[in-house]
Amino acid sequence: MTTSKPVFLITKRMVRISIKWGVILGVALVIGTQILTWLGLGTSNWFIVLTYVLVITAVLLCTKELKRKLLEDFSFLKSFLSVLIVILISRYIFQAYMYVYINFVDPNWIETISEKWTIMLQEKNLSTDQIKNQISRFQKSYEPLNMFTIEIIYIGLSQFILGCVATSLYLWRAKK
Repeated sequence: MTTSKPVFLITKRMVRISIKWGVILGVALVIGTQILTWLGLGTSNWFIVLTYVLVITAVLLCTKELKRKLLEDFSFLKSFLSVLIVILISRYIFQAYMYVYINFVDPNWIETISEKWTIMLQEKNLSTDQIKNQISRFQKSYEPLNMFTIEIIYIGLSQFILGCVATSLYLWRAKK
């Protein structure tokens, strides 16, 4: 009688490593964001660049560690699950930081950014309705329920896709 090994088995080791890298990524995003904020670049394109560089780095380092520790038991499917765990953990850490920041550290942050973006959008000749819609969407994204639900999915999805692409390229290259 032969026993077949399950194709998709989540191990405690895999989850622990993924959680570790999710925490590292979340803390790195918080520190990076705070540094950019101190430099006056917190809402600039540097934030986006920093986020993507940190996501790719954390996901690749996590994948490398998982591949090394799980050896032949590692697969593309497991790497995607690992990316999901890393992104979710890091997003919740970052959103918790933002919640504390906008409610206790700088309660005027949302209004300040809304004013800056309104001026920027006016300079781009957007209509008043378009500006109101974008500013309203921005402000709603920082309501507590949205911060910890819709925004996790909305922002996390692009980071998950980016992480999966980076991981796939890494694993594909490693198989050559």
